Amino acid sequence: MFKAKCGRKFFRLFSFTLTTIVMSGNLPGAFAQGNNGGGGTTTPARFSVVQLPALSLGAYDVTNTDVNGFVIVAGEAAEGAYVSAAVAKIHVASKAVVSFLLPEPTDGMSLDADSNAYNVNQAGTIVGSASVFEGAIDNDHRVGKPCRWLPDGNGYRHQQLPLLAGESYGVVSNINDLGWMIGRCGTGANSSAALWSPNGTEVFAVELALPADSGWSRMSVESINNLNQIAGSGWLDGAPAGFVMDLVVDIDPDTSALLLSSTFEKLNPPLGAERNFPISISDSGEIVGDAIFVDGSTRGIFQTSAMDAVQLLPSATTGGGDAFRRNASNQIVGTSFLPTADNTGTRYVGTLWEPKAGGGFTATALEKLVPTKPVWRITGSVGINEQGCITARARKYDKGKYTWMSALLIPNQ
Repeated sequence: MFKAKCGRKFFRLFSFTLTTIVMSGNLPGAFAQGNNGGGGTTTPARFSVVQLPALSLGAYDVTNTDVNGFVIVAGEAAEGAYVSAAVAKIHVASKAVVSFLLPEPTDGMSLDADSNAYNVNQAGTIVGSASVFEGAIDNDHRVGKPCRWLPDGNGYRHQQLPLLAGESYGVVSNINDLGWMIGRCGTGANSSAALWSPNGTEVFAVELALPADSGWSRMSVESINNLNQIAGSGWLDGAPAGFVMDLVVDIDPDTSALLLSSTFEKLNPPLGAERNFPISISDSGEIVGDAIFVDGSTRGIFQTSAMDAVQLLPSATTGGGDAFRRNASNQIVGTSFLPTADNTGTRYVGTLWEPKAGGGFTATALEKLVPTKPVWRITGSVGINEQGCITARARKYDKGKYTWMSALLIPNQ
């Protein structure tokens, strides 16, 4: 534990120096020491591979390129025996990277604790969870609390968010550009879908926004767009189903309290599927996610709206797949599944779906779109921005050695 804690202090001090340069918006040449390029140059490719050193366990969400040419990626790193929330800032043109661990409420204590970062909005606010110690500082008293990390000068500051009444733990999984956040709060094995206001001081049970006698229960919320439409899944009259809800926020003229209401649309699954599992919803209402079949298999799906027919996305392999994010160019990223030859397991293949001129989508393994030297295996992707930058989990084979890492795939113009 002592080594892990010292490692965090050194890493935080080192990264703060680089962050001062990058986040001040200086020109790319001012922070060339952070540039790892990382993809090899021997073969022309659609994407360059930019390694993200601090995000060793995962790179999840990526912002759109800002006016200074930067994107922000939220993810996670290994820190000793624990997981730590991390962030990377990348200058797209120069591929310069600054990445560092986010502050935790247990920093400076004798024992470390986990934190997780899942999503980032265009303002750079990152959401997730961070553990605290309730009672003794030991492994039995770690409790995950919902939180966000707010940009603060050259770095970030941690803010714990409130829990639903009577609940003991929580996590924020998604945030829109207006600052509304969604996630879960719970106690023991039971949890409820939750919504946090942009000021970070109010939390609501999503089920309170349901119409009376709606029939919905056991709800899980996955994505909230900038029109406050929420995509998720739950149980409708005792059967699993996906949904889209239009959240309406009013203010009580007498008390100034927020009043929530909603309209609901059930997502009808494609023929032969048990249900849809929506994962993200765009500002124009398009939905991507999974169709789950009775035999347990999954296929990526695309819907232009809750009322439209579901399109099953083709796999880049011989198996099924998951679809996670879409941009306005109808590029979708996710994972295809490839059963092994002896049927003892599954290989995961990061996948890019793109629209065909005559309708439908083509599926391409991302590892076919990156340089061939070194050899890359892209095992999954969960984020894409409007400029086509893609977050990825990757394994690099170079000089006789395999290395797992997170990466940002940047289109070569």
